[in-house]
Amino acid sequence: MRMNGVSWSPTRRGALLLGLGLAAAMPAAAVMAAEKLTYGQTIDIDRPPAAVWAVIANVADMPAWIPPVRSSVPVSGEGNTIGARRELTFVNDSTSLIEIVVYDPAAMTYSYHILTSQLPLADYVATVRVEPEGSGSRVTWSSVFTRRDTSATPAAGADDAAAFGMLKGLYTAGLENLKAIATAP
Repeated sequence: MRMNGVSWSPTRRGALLLGLGLAAAMPAAAVMAAEKLTYGQTIDIDRPPAAVWAVIANVADMPAWIPPVRSSVPVSGEGNTIGARRELTFVNDSTSLIEIVVYDPAAMTYSYHILTSQLPLADYVATVRVEPEGSGSRVTWSSVFTRRDTSATPAAGADDAAAFGMLKGLYTAGLENLKAIATAP
């Protein structure tokens, strides 16, 4: 929105409304867009990319390399096709419904979107990619998401630090285990 030559972001409009005493007419959460957050980790593995990709290429095999994931059950769609959905159950019995949004075996990458989950995240899309690095491979697991609780004072365990901490634990466990599997004799 432009007013008097000034571009007004949702946050600026929210501040203007609050300043005018109109906060009761429009809650602050309605005028503030959720901030996009990103998280990612990489790991180098002393194995050829094709050998590493073989371990993670089948999205259904997430429990084999991501220790906190106990099971992966097909819900709809076939195999690794775009639009296929799987329900992941974690070791703490929480579940996430994921949908494959990108699958490119030639580029050794896929992306998935979490549709429903008990995690403190929303609009979560993650990408897993294997690339050559020196004589081995580099695996990158990255994501973009918003915090589920977008209030200025999120509940305990629902803030940015909790989201990043949960992802750090998940990604570290998965990538370290992937390295151990890929390099096992």
